Amino acid sequence: MVEGNSRVSAAWFKWRSLTGVLCDRMIPEHLKSKIYRAVVRPVAMYGAECWPATKEAETRLSVMETKMLRWTAGVTRMDRIRNDAIRQKSGVAPIADKMREARLRWYGHVLRGKEDSVRKIGLELEVSGKRPRGRPKQRWSDTLHTDMKIAGVHLIKRRIGKGGVVTPEERTPLRSETNAEEEEVRKVLSVLSASL
Repeated sequence: MVEGNSRVSAAWFKWRSLTGVLCDRMIPEHLKSKIYRAVVRPVAMYGAECWPATKEAETRLSVMETKMLRWTAGVTRMDRIRNDAIRQKSGVAPIADKMREARLRWYGHVLRGKEDSVRKIGLELEVSGKRPRGRPKQRWSDTLHTDMKIAGVHLIKRRIGKGGVVTPEERTPLRSETNAEEEEVRKVLSVLSASL
């Protein structure tokens, strides 16, 4: 994935410019992790909410982050310290989880937008024709469905009547449907706030 490669390169460039601070043993670990989360990670994740993230891209970013955290902590593979222990010590959540959170946040932002906005039109756009032969390429919507399954959230779809107009029956949903949708929204918000 070209976008993932450029993000990894940009993040390494930013990390190298901060090695004087991040690799200094006199600076406390919690401060180093704050600097990493505030400066380096945003460079790596720039635009990640719009990528159709594949396993390969997530793995590349995860490997990059793990190497950076190990060097920041001054730990090598010879020390035989597990990646989870280093991550827990530095207080940095996995970058794949942060990417998932960003995609779900962006999806919520798109859903709340106006019906005639470009992002909403792009989300609901159906391309005519067949997909090419072979293994289907990962789409953003496929990634979103996977993220929602992992987060335990169901997709909320609005029902629209004939001609794209919401009928009066659909304007006033049943009480149980309203409660179910509100519960799903609460669940999404709690997942997002828990991961922050």
